[in-house]
Amino acid sequence: MDIPVRSTLYDFQLDAVESVESFLDADESRGNTFIVSMPTGSGKSGVIAYVAQDRVGDAGDVLLLCPWDALVTQLSDDVGARFWSHAGVDASSMLAPVRLYPSTARGEIQSAVKPTIWIMTLAALVGMAAEDRRSLEARLQTVIIDEGHYEPAPSWAQAVRKLGKRTLLFTATPFRNDVKYFDVAEGDSFHYPARAAIESGRLRTPEFHSISVDTPQSFVEQLTAFVEENLNDADKIIVRCATHQEIRRVVQLLQQAEQSVLGIHERFTAEDSSEGLVAKVPATHEARYWVHQNKLIEGVDHAEFRCVALYRSPRSDRALIQQIGRVLRGAHQNPRALVLGISGDDLRRVWDAFLSYDFQNDSSVSSIRGILGLASGRHFYTSGTFRLPLDIENIDPNELRVPRSFTVHELPASATDPISLLLQMLDTSIGETDGEKVGSPIVGEWTRPESPTIAWVAQLVYVSEQSPILARSSFYDSSLKLVFFAVTGSRVYAQPAVRLDFVGNGFRTVSPDVLRSAFADSNGTFTSVSLKNTDLSSTAERTRTQTAVSLSDLAPDLGDYFKSPSTITGTVNNVALDGEKYGSLRYVGFSKSRIREHGRVSIDECLNWLAQIEAALLAHVTNVDHSIFSRYAEIVSCGDPVAQNFLLDLDAATMEEYVGTDGMALNLTDICVDLVSDSSLKLFRMSDNEEFECSLTWSGRRYEFTSGKLDSEFSSPVSRYGSLSAEISDRQAFRLIVHDRHSPDELMQYVDAQFVRPRSSMALSSNGSGVVLDGLLAGAALSAVTSEKGGAVVASTWTQGSMFRLICEEIKAGTLFGERVSADSLVVCDDDSGETADFYVVDVTNRKLIAIHAKVKAGSGGRGASGLHDVAAQAQKHLGTMRPGGRGFDRKKMAARWKKRWTLLEGSEVPRIQSGHDAATAAALVWNALRDPSYEREVLIATAGILNKNKFMPSARRGTPQALQALYLIQSVWASAGAVGARLRIVVNE
Repeated sequence: MDIPVRSTLYDFQLDAVESVESFLDADESRGNTFIVSMPTGSGKSGVIAYVAQDRVGDAGDVLLLCPWDALVTQLSDDVGARFWSHAGVDASSMLAPVRLYPSTARGEIQSAVKPTIWIMTLAALVGMAAEDRRSLEARLQTVIIDEGHYEPAPSWAQAVRKLGKRTLLFTATPFRNDVKYFDVAEGDSFHYPARAAIESGRLRTPEFHSISVDTPQSFVEQLTAFVEENLNDADKIIVRCATHQEIRRVVQLLQQAEQSVLGIHERFTAEDSSEGLVAKVPATHEARYWVHQNKLIEGVDHAEFRCVALYRSPRSDRALIQQIGRVLRGAHQNPRALVLGISGDDLRRVWDAFLSYDFQNDSSVSSIRGILGLASGRHFYTSGTFRLPLDIENIDPNELRVPRSFTVHELPASATDPISLLLQMLDTSIGETDGEKVGSPIVGEWTRPESPTIAWVAQLVYVSEQSPILARSSFYDSSLKLVFFAVTGSRVYAQPAVRLDFVGNGFRTVSPDVLRSAFADSNGTFTSVSLKNTDLSSTAERTRTQTAVSLSDLAPDLGDYFKSPSTITGTVNNVALDGEKYGSLRYVGFSKSRIREHGRVSIDECLNWLAQIEAALLAHVTNVDHSIFSRYAEIVSCGDPVAQNFLLDLDAATMEEYVGTDGMALNLTDICVDLVSDSSLKLFRMSDNEEFECSLTWSGRRYEFTSGKLDSEFSSPVSRYGSLSAEISDRQAFRLIVHDRHSPDELMQYVDAQFVRPRSSMALSSNGSGVVLDGLLAGAALSAVTSEKGGAVVASTWTQGSMFRLICEEIKAGTLFGERVSADSLVVCDDDSGETADFYVVDVTNRKLIAIHAKVKAGSGGRGASGLHDVAAQAQKHLGTMRPGGRGFDRKKMAARWKKRWTLLEGSEVPRIQSGHDAATAAALVWNALRDPSYEREVLIATAGILNKNKFMPSARRGTPQALQALYLIQSVWASAGAVGARLRIVVNE
């Protein structure tokens, strides 16, 4: 077709057209694919429009392909009308592209009688019937792919290559993945550098500025001030966050600043639209601020976007450059683009490095292929051996050595051809990284008498990564890796070598109770275990690793019952291919379903090893009763969980950050409540008993907490989360008592997004095994105690009816809640904003040191954990001061504080030392007691109105959810006290 507008093209567009024409007019020896790389906004669509209209004709049709639907509409308009109108050419003489869908392709192709420009998505091409694809192929002479770098799916490339036509890949980025899938000869490319586009005024020049990202509040305040000073009213701003919670929070703050704003994330629903939050990028919107995570990295080509503000930068330089590219279009309107981030200087260095890379880049060259060709074509002398070249096309499977290290996954129910699915996942992963497949996959099947049949596939992969010892300079660290999959009836054993998205493709990890069967043939000797603590209190250790000749010979710790093995190593008995038995150390990782033994072996030996493991897992030996498993908490599966009880597990500092509309911090009557139904619960404000409806939703992987009323009532100026619900949900700041719907009597705990059954070391009856709970709970007549400290007072002690007064009176009478103490014991109150305990008591006569923590609520006490949670956390937080040797106790600081009167309440003044000692003597007595190993140290939690022993004990014996939550808290603080060598007593109502 004769296009009369060649003279209207810019010089660089004309250069691109002439390069394309030279390629298309060359003979077939030239190659089959050509790459055109031009930055966004520089006129790439004009080159596509010109080439498409110019090439269509008697020689054949042109097919335009795009990665997504929205781009099809945009490109169709450019090719058929918009570019020509902007160029001042009558668009009526141009061919309008014809859209093809798999469902309509046959009719459209059969009815087309003149040369046609076809347009469709790459997915639609893959989905076409074979007959329709052949009909289309017979009409074509040229294929044009826009946004060619969005071509990571191997099925797309295969569909294009099967057409057998000259192919043009147009892209706005120099980062090439296409050479992995298309046969691009070196030099078959045209590249218009971003530096040239900026210098010629085709693109804006970015300017980089620093902005605070300490909190969402400070970020928004500085951003709006910067925009007010530096941008015009018509300019729009892109804000990049890292999570949907951050998006929600930034949108809220911008709305509070009276800014027009839109938040975009795929996790937003139709219900969020009223808050300015949507799931998809709209074609147009009046919002000035557009806040996103990944949705606006590409595909936004509006000149009114002139500023990018990075609350969180993308993880890769590539994504950062693409994000900056969104604001470079429209230089004729304003030559400056503005980029804000935590460090403007760092952003500028990345941009300058990109410009240098982009300027010298040849899109047709694959550096990885060059290195691979060198490695496979030469003889080497290395590591003391002479090596022959690797024959990539004829790899001998007997030469391969497989590491005995696999992750184990349950196959998706829909996986009819798991090998093909796994290879497709591998291709997708390689397409997104700097890697190349070496040769073709090697596929086989392993069978042995009385062993599970295993289908397997091996694939060599070449991976090239930047050396980690260099900050900005380039030097590739290269390695050849083996990808190996072994598929049994319902499981896959994977050695992927590269990151694969198993979860996203429907695979599930194997449950810990099944993985324990991998030790069915163990002799019971376990040498190493990594423990994850399911007690998430602020003072509890999160993880611990233990090693020993035999862990079973080690005495258990008090807190072992609350720790679950995340990895464990033990001896097992294996059988080699020749029938010989041998012992080996086997490692099992329960959190990631990994099984590993040392050494690389042949494929046959590896499959023989896997067959033995598979046989053990199939047998699922539930009585693998080695002592190593029975001493720890048990991580269990729960296919259909039903929540029964909820315990909010937010720390006090976080609750103080959230302030209500009444100006008061978040303070709830009960933080441990039973659920009203399977998914709903109610919380109540302490001050006025206002009710807050809340819900728990099981997503299949974790529980999500939501409460619109809590969110509307409470907010935090410093939290990075979009709402109180979002923070609770994202941090999983709650513990649940749940059961499986199919086993309602088997209760378990949900903590930190996993289900666990703690090994209780508490005996609920006097003749039960374990620690008798009566030894920890001391019942007392506390009905007269109505407060912790009483009202305002200026006197020698606290008011009648307070727990503080009762503690002092008990000691003066020679007793402390049922146990004898000397009446002349030191009694000192440490209570204030920086307290380490409410009271310290030193009984020199009986050689006792007691740290007392007090908590009082209205009422006679119940059976749950609500009030116990706060005082238990307080006691655990300050256990450091009770460490033997006095290392956690500051004598000078304590003496200085104890010299002053207690004045925590306005108008209240009470001597801190209630026993007549001076401050220096009091501090020395506590310090000396900590240093004296003959002293018995005790942590006493004195409560009233929280637990009632006569109610709690029967409830705990029945295993009610409320009582279990309290029991777990008691176990937690007991173990923490035991860890510093202190005794624990908890005083509760009788």
